[in-house]
Amino acid sequence: MNAGGVTGFGLAVLVGVSLGAGINFWIAAAADRRNEPVARVYRWLALATAMLCVASVGMYLGPTPTTVFGAYALYSLFNVSGAALFVLFTVVYTGNRDWLTRRRVALLAVEPAAYLLLLVTNPLHGLVLVDVHVVPFEGLATLRAQPTALTAVHILYTLVLTTTGYALFVRFYFRARNVYRTQTGVIFLSSLLIPTGAFLYAGGVTPVDLTPFALVVNGVVVWVALFRYDFLDVTPLAADLLIEEMEDSVVVTGPNGRILDVNGAAGGLLASGRGSASSESPVGRSLADVSPSLVEAADGGELFVRSTGDGAHARIFDPSVTTIRDQFDIERGTLLVLRDVTEQVRRREELERQNERLDEFVSVVSHDLRNPLAIAEGYVDLARGERDSAHLDRAADAVERMNVLVEDLLTLARDGRSVDEVERVSLASVVDEAWQNVDGDATLVNEAEGTVEADARRLQQMFENLFRNSVEHSSTSSRAKPDDAVEHGARQASGRSAPGNSVEHGSASSETTSRDVGERAEPGVTIRVGCEGDGFFVEDDGPGIPAADRDRVFEHGYTSSASGTGFGLAIVRTIAEAHGWSVRSVEGRDGGARFEFSGVTPFRPVDAR
Repeated sequence: MNAGGVTGFGLAVLVGVSLGAGINFWIAAAADRRNEPVARVYRWLALATAMLCVASVGMYLGPTPTTVFGAYALYSLFNVSGAALFVLFTVVYTGNRDWLTRRRVALLAVEPAAYLLLLVTNPLHGLVLVDVHVVPFEGLATLRAQPTALTAVHILYTLVLTTTGYALFVRFYFRARNVYRTQTGVIFLSSLLIPTGAFLYAGGVTPVDLTPFALVVNGVVVWVALFRYDFLDVTPLAADLLIEEMEDSVVVTGPNGRILDVNGAAGGLLASGRGSASSESPVGRSLADVSPSLVEAADGGELFVRSTGDGAHARIFDPSVTTIRDQFDIERGTLLVLRDVTEQVRRREELERQNERLDEFVSVVSHDLRNPLAIAEGYVDLARGERDSAHLDRAADAVERMNVLVEDLLTLARDGRSVDEVERVSLASVVDEAWQNVDGDATLVNEAEGTVEADARRLQQMFENLFRNSVEHSSTSSRAKPDDAVEHGARQASGRSAPGNSVEHGSASSETTSRDVGERAEPGVTIRVGCEGDGFFVEDDGPGIPAADRDRVFEHGYTSSASGTGFGLAIVRTIAEAHGWSVRSVEGRDGGARFEFSGVTPFRPVDAR
């Protein structure tokens, strides 16, 4: 076709399609410089659109029917490629990249490749188009032909592809956040221009195929929506996270630290830092300029203190920083949440002050009470040396009971605090060490195994109190187990080891008694320690605890013994709770007392050590 015969309208069509080719080449080059998944896919879509425009120009200016048909074949190639790339673009844009396996992409390409092969060879068989002829229009050459059934199948396949893409857009629109709804809606509406132009041409409404023009308009709109505003900024991405009614202060910053949005609480907080009379919004300013101390606290994982100026009403906040990423896992900014922990910090400080006062109390009890008791005990001993009197015996008993009471009070005060530092300790070893500090007529069967994370000193104290409780509340005269004391070796409960004593944990149980090996006397109560479930237990075969009293035994001052202080089992519960464990009193398997400890985590069996 001679370009000199092109009319004004034809020239406008030619210039428009040529301009579309240039624009799409530029978009493809710009997208190639962006390291984003959707940009990489859109680059190929823009290239296909640009080449479709080039093929359209070649067809319009084709000097011979063969040239026009060749350009039309290229046009069809890039038109089919564009449809497939459009689907790939929608899949990536809507965050469904996991759908794109090599097998699926290859299957998608089978029909277009077969159609293009038949189209190129159509002059030989006429299976795709019949009655192919060139029709002049406004000085340009256009191709007209009668489609066959194969062409209808191809059109149906292309329609299915594009419909799938539109369905993904609609699905994503209703699931997306606000920014993607706006963006998706714009892209969806602009992409509808492409099938609209094709249908108008196929229906004979327009004398020239408007698809290239629709592709150019769509390309420009998509480029502006996707890349010109960099996904429309991070502010709307976090808009759903900014709940205006939240008590926590929420600040959204961009990659450069600039404040992009705040909720009401954060706006007031940051404004108060510049003076109570300031109403200037912090949005648009650098967070480091607005509140350097906040940036320092957030970066260092420390608490942020905001004072009103006089320091009397300082508020304390715990900052939490979360990276904001879009659907393509690209970092778009940060979300800073400031939780007001003023009351928690003040309660903790009050607790620390109470602990300091408790330390003072322990110091007073330890020194100011023990010293007079020691003096009284000394004078009682001197008086006994001068003469023997039942009154002195009662005085000595009272002093001894006072010493025990003071010791229990000190233990309760020291061990009532939560455990701050723990270590992994062998449960069996702690049991043995505790047993060495217990006096009385009793036998220990140590079946404990594994390790626990605990304060070893306080755990040992807990076992000592349990052992003493069993010894003091059991009768030694009612038990006859002649051989138990010597079967596995023995040592005295007071801590003096018998010769040849050997204890191994993790295989046979360790059994120790309060009598020497040579005495062969009848042992008193038998105490067994073992592991069960998520904890351990201590039980004896003594008289046990009445069911009605099993909850009361842990109360301060409760005792069924005339010589008891009522603090022994209270200390046991206090130490257990300080470790975060639970303890309960139940009936033992032999009818005695059994104390079960649960929630002992992390608990590791012996084979995990």
